[in-house]
Amino acid sequence: MSKSSGVILSLLQFRFADGLDILLMIVGTICMIAVGVALPLNLVFFGDLITQFIAYEKYHQIEELAHAGLNTSTPCSFNRQEMTTP
Repeated sequence: MSKSSGVILSLLQFRFADGLDILLMIVGTICMIAVGVALPLNLVFFGDLITQFIAYEKYHQIEELAHAGLNTSTPCSFNRQEMTTP
């Protein structure tokens, strides 16, 4: 089978398609391309979003540790009164 006969056989599957069918195939092809482009963009966007969540959580963990160390009423995790014996 030659290359030109393969192209003709491929085009024969559309011989019964009317104008609406062709329009729907074109719209479907455009939507398929849009979805194919959107997936990598979504991966980049949500990857950056997750990175921001992680950075936010790390910042607040460090902030909590800093506040715990600067609290003068409880130098560690216990009160000074617990250290003295009655």
